Amino acid sequence: MKEDNYQEVCEKKLEALTPDTLHKIKCLSSYNCQVRGDGAVFYLLGCGRFNTFKWDCGSKVKWQRLDEKSRIELPNRTLLEVQFVSELRGEGKGQYRHTSVYIIDALFLCGDDIRSLSFEKRQEKLQKFVKALRKTTRTDLIQLHMPEIFSMERVEQIFERLVMRVGKSSANKPRLCYKTDSGNFFCPTGMTIIQTVKEPWIRGHSKSTGLDYWYNIHNRRSVYECPADSIATARDCKLNSLHWSWTDGVKVHPDQKENGATGLLDKEKFMDHIHKIRQQ
Repeated sequence: MKEDNYQEVCEKKLEALTPDTLHKIKCLSSYNCQVRGDGAVFYLLGCGRFNTFKWDCGSKVKWQRLDEKSRIELPNRTLLEVQFVSELRGEGKGQYRHTSVYIIDALFLCGDDIRSLSFEKRQEKLQKFVKALRKTTRTDLIQLHMPEIFSMERVEQIFERLVMRVGKSSANKPRLCYKTDSGNFFCPTGMTIIQTVKEPWIRGHSKSTGLDYWYNIHNRRSVYECPADSIATARDCKLNSLHWSWTDGVKVHPDQKENGATGLLDKEKFMDHIHKIRQQ
């Protein structure tokens, strides 16, 4: 695996989405969204079967072997950016907790360097990769999952999945939860907004032809074939993504008691910006 200064990219923290940076979202079709859980984000390196190592991008120790409690089986020469997410299933006394590994992005799959592929193609390869590795009968393994990805044009669907629920360790107080496709739920800590089309290009959809097109905002040129310089590689997605942190005081659900603290970005301000873009 060639280094080519990629360590700096891996260590890069996502820029915070705030009222002051909201203007950076200019075209909805150029972004995808992903809800993040409460676990740490780090990289997993597969060296074959259970020889799996992790790196949190910050510690002095570069790579550490996963402990016995975190049994993950990965093919050799696989490098993933992941988040461990604590999920809950069921209600009341029948509720139980388990850990899932959500794959944020992939750099190498079985030795195949996919960093230069578009976000959509990386996701497509990851879907097949996760499906091939899934072993539902192996309860001793932590399963890999693909988090739901939403286009910014469908961002309302994320808020529709947010509910207030009483879970374990919540002291009988309802907490903000996100419901997954599988029916499980977890406590979200925010939403990552991934720029999947590189500027100066934006992607649109032609009502007359029914086809997607790419528009260059600098020279005002439109093309129907995806330009090579519009592809957001793994590096581009990491460097240009925004993260909206749902900390205390940020109201994203009507039943939350937060009052929308001054200086914080809540759902109302966020959706006002989205509606303005749609009206342009």
